[in-house]
Amino acid sequence: MKFNNYLNEDYSKEVEIIKNNCKPYLKFLKDSEWQYIFTRFDSVSGGKFELKTARKDRAPVDTPPKIHKMFDNLFYDRFGWKPRTEGVFTWCRELLDVSLEGNLFFPIGNFDFIWSPKVTDLYMAWRRFHDVRGERTPEATEKWARETIDTYKTMAEFDSSLKAYGKEFIFKCDKYYLCHFSRRTEYVEFLQNIMDRKS
Repeated sequence: MKFNNYLNEDYSKEVEIIKNNCKPYLKFLKDSEWQYIFTRFDSVSGGKFELKTARKDRAPVDTPPKIHKMFDNLFYDRFGWKPRTEGVFTWCRELLDVSLEGNLFFPIGNFDFIWSPKVTDLYMAWRRFHDVRGERTPEATEKWARETIDTYKTMAEFDSSLKAYGKEFIFKCDKYYLCHFSRRTEYVEFLQNIMDRKS
């Protein structure tokens, strides 16, 4: 399913679809005082809005399979799901960040997420540990991974006073919308409509 390919002066239909289908997420944003929004970098084919299904069998792109599996197993022991395979990767941004990097992310229905105030990108953190410090033994790697994963928090533990900006958040959801904007005016107007605020 795809939304209208182009934003016109009136795109109230798309706004209402998100308001109706993403109520738990919008409540979370509102409860966080609209400080943040989340983005993804996958493409929105053919237009401005697209409905996507979360993959449950995501294969690692850069992370070695053994490290990917180790992370997933440790996350499963702590949180009961495997975010590196089942999760939707997003990045936290300030709500009115006008850089327009990535596409706005809106999970449909109930969702959860994990994140760490100390980890911007887990893969890059592992690379720094592995390459810069030269810690390559399986025992040292697992010890580092356990200590790092112990810093992760769930949505229930989210505190908007923590430094979330720029951090990697991995969402657990079945489907989600992506919204792409190439102009700041579109971006701001869309968010104002989502928040029921007038310009």
